[in-house]
Order: sequence, then C-alpha cells, then structure tokens
Amino acid sequence: MVLSETSVPVIDLRDFDFEFEDEHDKSSSSSSSEKVVYQKLREACEEWGCFRIINHGIPISLMSDMKTLIRSLLDLPPDIKARNADVITGSGYVAPSPANPLYEALGLYDYASPEALRSFSDQLGLSPYQREIVEKYGRAVNELSLDIGKRMAKSLGLNVLKLKGWPWPCQFRINKYNFSDDTLLGSSGVQIHTDNSFLTILQEDEDVKGLEIITKNGQFLPVDPSPGTLLLNLGDIATNNDEVINIVMEESDNSKSNIPVIDMREFEDLLDSEKAYQKLREACEEWGCFRIINHGIPTPLMSEMKTVVRSLLDLPEEIKQRNTDVVTGSGYMAPSLMNPLYEGLGLYDFGSLEALNSFFDQLDASSYQRDVIEKYAKGVHEMAMDMGRKLAKSLGVKKIDPLKEWVCQFRINKYNFSPESVGSSGVQLHTDSGFLTVLQEDENVSGLEIMNKNGDFVPIEPCPGTLLLNLGDVAKAWSNGRFCNVKHRVQCKEASIRVSIASFLLGPKNGTVEIPQELVDDEHPRLYKPFIYEEYRSLRLSEKLHTGEALQFIETHNIA
Repeated sequence: MVLSETSVPVIDLRDFDFEFEDEHDKSSSSSSSEKVVYQKLREACEEWGCFRIINHGIPISLMSDMKTLIRSLLDLPPDIKARNADVITGSGYVAPSPANPLYEALGLYDYASPEALRSFSDQLGLSPYQREIVEKYGRAVNELSLDIGKRMAKSLGLNVLKLKGWPWPCQFRINKYNFSDDTLLGSSGVQIHTDNSFLTILQEDEDVKGLEIITKNGQFLPVDPSPGTLLLNLGDIATNNDEVINIVMEESDNSKSNIPVIDMREFEDLLDSEKAYQKLREACEEWGCFRIINHGIPTPLMSEMKTVVRSLLDLPEEIKQRNTDVVTGSGYMAPSLMNPLYEGLGLYDFGSLEALNSFFDQLDASSYQRDVIEKYAKGVHEMAMDMGRKLAKSLGVKKIDPLKEWVCQFRINKYNFSPESVGSSGVQLHTDSGFLTVLQEDENVSGLEIMNKNGDFVPIEPCPGTLLLNLGDVAKAWSNGRFCNVKHRVQCKEASIRVSIASFLLGPKNGTVEIPQELVDDEHPRLYKPFIYEEYRSLRLSEKLHTGEALQFIETHNIA
C-alpha cells in the first residue's frame, strides 16, 4: 500500500500482538514496543482525529459480500426503504434532502443487539443469506470497535472498564451518494460535519473516492480509498480541543454538581462491596440523590423508551385526557397556574400488568409501544426493588418489607420550554413523597437543580446512559431521619422541549411505613410514627406542603 507523506496515519493492529505474551516472558524490548505502538495511536488521535487500520481481522471476503449486499438494499424501492424506521432521530432511513440532495442511507441503531438486527432484517425483507452476512459483519465490526476503544483509552493511561456504560451502542449506517454527470466537479455529497459519536469505522467505496478531511491547518485533504483497510474517525464524544481527552469517566469530577456516582458492579465484587455500601449510605445521608452506572437497563431500550414517550406526549389533547387518575395526580397533568410549562402522563402502578394494559388502552398505544414500555417497566421495577434492598443493607437492616408489594408509579414529563420562558420555572421546588425515584433525564436539555445541605442550588447536568436516583419523604421517615429527602426543581435554561421519564417506588400497597427496629436505639430514638403512604400523600396535597414539611405531622412528639 503506497501512502504519501500527507496521508492519514496507518495503524497496524498486528503491532499489538505483544499483548498476548505471557507476563513472565515479556522482554524489555516488548515493553518498549508497547510504548511505541500506543504512542503512535495516541498521536494519530491527537494530531489527526482519524487513522487507517490494516490487519484488522475482518476477512476481505466478508467485506466484499457486505458491499454487494448493501448495494442491493440501497437499490430497493423507496416504499420498502421507508420501512427502516428511526429508533432515535436519524437512525433509520434518510432520504435525499435540501441540505444533502445527493445522499440517502439506511441505518440500524445498535448493531450489537440481536433484537435490533432482526428488526432491521425484517423491515427490509432480508433473505436468510443476507441476514447471515449482516450478522457476521455486525459481530466483527462491533468487536473491533470495542477493541479499538480499549486501546484508545489505554493510550491515555485509562482503564476502559471505568468508562461509563461501557460497552456503548454501535450504530450502523450504509450510505449511497447518487453522483451523476450533472453533479460532478464540485457538488457536495454531504456537508462538512463532525460525527457526534465516539468512534466511526468506515469501509470506503474502493472504486469511487470523494471523502475529504480538514487538517489542523484548515486545509481540505483528500482521503483516497485503500482496498482491504478501514478508516477510523473520532467524533465529538472522543475529542475536545483536538485531543482525545473528553472520555467521560466515572471517577471524574462528575460535572459541576459533583453528586456521587454509584457503580452497580461494585456490589458484586466481594472485595469492593463493603466500600460500595458505605459509599451508597454516605450519598443518601449527605445528598439524598446519586447517579448510577452499569445499572442493567440496556442503552438501546432507554433510547427506544425516550422515542416512545415523546410520541405519547405529542398525542392530541383529547387522547391524553383519557389518561385518568387512579389516585390524585397519577394520570394526565395539563399545564397549570403553578407549573404552566409542565405536562405529564402517568401510570399509578408500573408493576401491575392490569394497570399497564389500562394505560396502553387509554392512549391507543401500538403493539411496538406496548412492548417497549413493558420491557422498560420490568427492568426499572426490578432495579428499583434491588436498590431498595441495597439501601436497607447499607444501614444494617437485614430485612425490608417485600418490595414487590410496594407501588411503583410511572410518570413521563414534558417541559414546553420556549424563548419566552428562559429563566422561568419548569416545576416548583419540591421533594418527592415516596421512597425512591429513578429518573431517566433528557440527555440533550438540562434544567434539573437540587438543593444541597447549605441551601444552595446545584445544577445537575445530564449524563447519557446513566440514571439519577432521588430519595423522598418516605425514605427519610423509614430511615429514622438518616437519609436525606432531596429538594429539587426544574428551571428553563434553553428554548428546547425537555422530556424525562420518572419511576417512583412509593410505599406499601397495604400496611404501614415503619422504622426498622435496627435503626432505633438510645442514641437514635424513634422520630416518626408508623403511617400509611397514601394517607401521607393526601396530607401533602391537602395542606399544600410540597417540600417535606408534611413529615412534621407524623413526628412522634406529635402523638397525642
């Protein structure tokens, strides 16, 4: 392969073979080679933001079969290509547009998901042979992307296992540029852009060139195809100020809020579990909220759920009004005088199949929407119950009431922010009335703020792929005052619609909330009398006490 001095860097993956040597047999020359190879990779990322890889392990025959296959898919009739629907905006079929009139594409949001692969194949009517090729290619490219990601992290001295949410989704897109005699000599196939992802692996058209990159000097540089190789580009998530320094780490400063981050995997490690429980307890006592990573809810499912709830919130008003209350405030909430920018849909008990079906029927949910919500509900409900048990264990409580008998409420929130509303309130300051709230934030639009123990508001910036957990009034009472019921609000900071998904583990369906005996002793007298959750929530509403003040009515010194 002949490359000019101005060609992008070339990384030979065989140069990393020293990593398979036995640690005891490694020579000083091997260690030196390792440093050189990783230094070359790092310099390619820092200076170019792209590089070509050779000896990448994907068979040439498979790459050729894949190219033949995608040409046939891109030549399908428009009505069939249009079946390739978005999971998130722009992830499915993209037709020619005024901005890019020569470009069209088909796409798949997560190549690593067998379910997503089947859906893509079904949408386009792939034959068994075509499905086999797509699956083999998808598996090989996904493994390669994860391997490269690990090596990029190592080139910076980072451990990829500390990357939030790793492994990340691997999106797939096949592109067609409809060049003709009329469009030659200077027409744009796709406008100048950066990729919004971490890493792009590109199998180029070996016969037709056209790709150009901008160098650090601001000059366009043609990148001619090289058969059998792959071109890798770094995107916005990987790069910042021309350096690979913006990999989001669980041990970083966690944004300006600096709220605790809990890694759910640490509870599985016998050596780390004691520290994990201590960290969890401190987060609950000092903050009343924390972010969790490696929570077990698949990123594609979270993305699908966000798409589904946006479509439900965009339903006509008369359909949303069918979402009636089971208890006050559990159904559709229209904008009000107190919260004029807010509206929401709700379901009183996420864990009840009957309640789920009623919610679906009220909103005429499609079979796809029902399937997504059911999967999400099951995952979040199980995770919330598991977290409840961990919270109890962090305080030394050996047994907590069967959490499967606790109500898990579901609410999808929409904040209709506009240029005129910037600076105003989306939702007033409040605490949650229940035990635990699991929040999937809007990854693109911020606005959530919590109040710390000093009474200062702290912005909580969204972090894609994670979940935010807040403790409410029930958690404070149940823990005998040890846990903090965090006060929070939503502020309009930009003129964009904000959507979030909240799941509330409230309290027992039947029976009372009562402080465990392990949490009551001479140094910690009982602060709150037993109470029924729904009676407490009704008290909050009737007295218009929304920031935890209603707890004073169940304090033990108020017992007659």
